Amino acid sequence: MSVLELGRKTLTLFEAQLEAQGVELPKDRRYIGPGVLPAWDGEQLTVNLQQLTQGRPGAPFVGTYISGAETLQAQFAVSLVRVVPALEAEGQLEAMIPEAGELSASGEQTITDAEALMDAAVAIHAANTLVEQGKGFAIDGVSPMGPEGALACNRLLFTVSL
Repeated sequence: MSVLELGRKTLTLFEAQLEAQGVELPKDRRYIGPGVLPAWDGEQLTVNLQQLTQGRPGAPFVGTYISGAETLQAQFAVSLVRVVPALEAEGQLEAMIPEAGELSASGEQTITDAEALMDAAVAIHAANTLVEQGKGFAIDGVSPMGPEGALACNRLLFTVSL
């Protein structure tokens, strides 16, 4: 399977798994993104290639290079970007600051999304639907990003053998 096919399959599988878990996903913004980070311009679910290297997940290549015996791995990020409360542009300072309840609800959503991304990755790995059984598949973890502006996200990294 090519790296592009792997990226497309990743997006399809994560969409299906997250929806099966009842996670509300952005309706129109689900895509394979350029670069290593999601575009910071609205709610979205993205898959971004992080790196393509020699080796197997958890075991980088350290041997003598032999042509035709390449073992490659690809690291991908799956990011779920959400709108979060932020300072408003006009008015008195006290009125511009988001309420604690809004911030707490947004924080709880961030934690829920992180757990959902991890659960989706575990389910995809266990079902052998992304790569066949016996191929390397390492879940590298979920990290929150932001908030910046009125957006924050969770970013799951995983590495698979090609």
